[in-house]
Amino acid sequence: MRVVHVNTSPYGGAAKGAIGQHLSLLQAGVNSKMLFLFGNVDNIPHAQLLQVKFPFYKRVLIKLGLYQTQNMKNIALKKKVKGKFEFISFPWSDFRLDLNKSIQEADIVNLHWVSNFLDYPSFFKNIKKPVTWTLHDMNPFLGIYHFSDDESNNSQNQIIDNEIRQIKSEAIKSVKKIRFICPSSWMLQEVKHSILKEIQVNLVPYSVNLDIFAAHPTEIIRKELGIPIDRKVILFVSDKISTTRKGFDILKEALDKIESKNLLLIAIGSQMEDNYNFNHEIIMPGRIDDEKILAKYYAAADAFILPSRQDNLPNVMLESLACGTPVISFNIGGMRDFVVDEECGILAKSVNAEGLSIAINKFLEQGVNWSRDEIRNFAIENFSPEKQAALLMKAYRALI
Repeated sequence: MRVVHVNTSPYGGAAKGAIGQHLSLLQAGVNSKMLFLFGNVDNIPHAQLLQVKFPFYKRVLIKLGLYQTQNMKNIALKKKVKGKFEFISFPWSDFRLDLNKSIQEADIVNLHWVSNFLDYPSFFKNIKKPVTWTLHDMNPFLGIYHFSDDESNNSQNQIIDNEIRQIKSEAIKSVKKIRFICPSSWMLQEVKHSILKEIQVNLVPYSVNLDIFAAHPTEIIRKELGIPIDRKVILFVSDKISTTRKGFDILKEALDKIESKNLLLIAIGSQMEDNYNFNHEIIMPGRIDDEKILAKYYAAADAFILPSRQDNLPNVMLESLACGTPVISFNIGGMRDFVVDEECGILAKSVNAEGLSIAINKFLEQGVNWSRDEIRNFAIENFSPEKQAALLMKAYRALI
């Protein structure tokens, strides 16, 4: 079977999930490829960038300001959308992916995060291949937004949001063979209550590199990283700490309610402000792209904290569990699937600072029931590449 995975770039959490599916299939002996619009793909086996070049006359017209690419039109349209949101996108692009050689030769086209890459009208009208779509966020069945909280908080954009939702749903429904792949039960249920509820869905959790994200002796790792051995260490990791959905502001407020003087927070990620005024000591290593170093921080922590307001199946949760580190989170999204309360983590009862502070205090007072080795084994059982590949193949075969 020949599978091609399509993702806008090799960067970010969705890309990590997409690459994980690709590598799992390769490991299982499947002929899998990846297609990106931009980015460095040198370290991804069987990956390529879309080779696109506008005709000479169009390039001249663009330079003279006499021709607008679809990307230019999208940027202009974005400027008209007012409000506070994480990201918005539109269903049009300059690219005819259905004409790409790798896609035409594939038995299965697996879409991933494809904003600014996939042109919905042309692709779904002309694609003759079975399509699976891994839902890293909610955008395929929403309008301009990628998570429903942004939709709820920006009712002033309802008209354009509904128009885009309709355009997308009509395009997607025109495909004869399509299935959604959901990493979490939460996403699966969201699909079933969406405008695309008639599309079949397969539940396929992400995988994690179990060789890199592994258990390490905590004391040795702490000495290596310069982290005090006698402190209670809580770890927070996010691509962008400033992203509201990831809940760093909730974490800050929750920690202000914690009386323990032995608590140490490590916050990893970019766009970290230096004026948070924490009541507890905080270490900010910045953004860490080296997964081997990141794994050491997971192993050095007593607990990983995941205060997202809304999330699918965060890779960071899988990475933490694979390192044997329990997770403290809200009882939402994919966390509900795999954070077994009081066993491999603590689930806060309410999605606010008060609920999170209670969960943190509970962990500080009693810990969790499973050992780090048991948590690690739980991750191996649920997030192995072998298990993911088998579930993906089951979804693919249902379409062929």
